[in-house]
Amino acid sequence: MNESEENYFDPSCFGDAIAMRTQWIPVKEGVCNIYICRMKIINNDRIEFKTGGTEPCLLYGMIYAHIIAVILVTELPCHSRIIFTCFAFIFLMFLDLFDRVVFDKNKMIFWKHILWCNLHIGSHSLKSVRLDDIHAIQLLHKMFKREDMTEDGYELNIVLKDTQRINALCYENKNQLRKDAAVLARFLDKPLWDAIEQAPQTALQPQL
Repeated sequence: MNESEENYFDPSCFGDAIAMRTQWIPVKEGVCNIYICRMKIINNDRIEFKTGGTEPCLLYGMIYAHIIAVILVTELPCHSRIIFTCFAFIFLMFLDLFDRVVFDKNKMIFWKHILWCNLHIGSHSLKSVRLDDIHAIQLLHKMFKREDMTEDGYELNIVLKDTQRINALCYENKNQLRKDAAVLARFLDKPLWDAIEQAPQTALQPQL
């Protein structure tokens, strides 16, 4: 076996027929714009992941900059500035409510409460996925270039019973990803397929 063959990942280690038919390359190509900041266990029936990253940070930054500009620079009357600031902060609170990824046993669904991101299965876009349709949780390592630098990212993907995959979350820290994924796997009572240590973006072809 040569060096390139040794870098390929063999999912037979999971002892699961669906794993053998599942793709083991990253779902999302290129840069991860949205990363997970923290996981929160709301109760025994609900887990949420608060998101952060390039896109949300830019959006929040623009709103805060506009608030500061209105308060300090513009010549609006004082009461107008107060009203504008109140509405701006209410809008920020509204964004925060929707800036999360949710697994809910009461509703028996998984969905992304992110205004700029739906769930994607191939070319299809969905608002939610039933928890009953989830077969396993897949962890993968990916590499991408950002401003002439190579960076590492890590995917938490939802594998459905028909072997289709959904990229649920992206992480910068693989240790935190593993901790959160273990909690999520126990919560969903689903197997955890950790392939982070495989060579990025290489895998044996799935058995059809």
